[in-house]
Amino acid sequence: HELDLPPQDLFAETTSYDTISNAFFARLNFCDIAQWRKLLVITNEFHMERTKIIFDWIFHAPSDTMKNDNYSGGDESPYELFYLSVPDVGLSEDAIKARREKEGKSAATVKNHLSQKYTSIEKVFEFLTSEHSFYTASSLVERGMDDGTAQDKVGKLVQDSYGGISRGGRGRDGTPRSSPSSSFLSGMIVGMGLMALMLFSSRRGSVTKYRSTKR
Repeated sequence: HELDLPPQDLFAETTSYDTISNAFFARLNFCDIAQWRKLLVITNEFHMERTKIIFDWIFHAPSDTMKNDNYSGGDESPYELFYLSVPDVGLSEDAIKARREKEGKSAATVKNHLSQKYTSIEKVFEFLTSEHSFYTASSLVERGMDDGTAQDKVGKLVQDSYGGISRGGRGRDGTPRSSPSSSFLSGMIVGMGLMALMLFSSRRGSVTKYRSTKR
């Protein structure tokens, strides 16, 4: 409502379960098809460093097989990416600290390992379908049979930082409440903001550059 965008101009990326797949499906399912070229990616401050590394990696990855404007990649990538972080409101200091630690480790893994190994969009697809725990068939079967012990290993503060209640927690009314799929929720929120701003910027012809300030 604040942007005065009509409903038909809002698009939700709901295929992904984490930030890597969010960037992947945003590019292939939306940007390459709709010819959206200027993107403003919005997410929390604690999530921004890893988000920027991932989106820069995915959107600038060349293609080994599809040589056209959509998949040129590298230095000639048609995409212009801008980033805007929002304050980490609604979380305790301990939860933010736990999440920042997790984000830092994950960002280092993406920057130093994944982006160096999977250097084309096809290789990213290979990673998602053969190694990613949210997309490989065997991992999905194991996840479906999990009794909750795998979730317990993550840690309560990190779980709660995704916007859910950790396993065994209670809702505001005091009744027991199970945690939603935290990675799905996180990816969907980032994706919805991304899709809305991409179309908004494409209709206006430009995007304003934002620089986040850290306290």
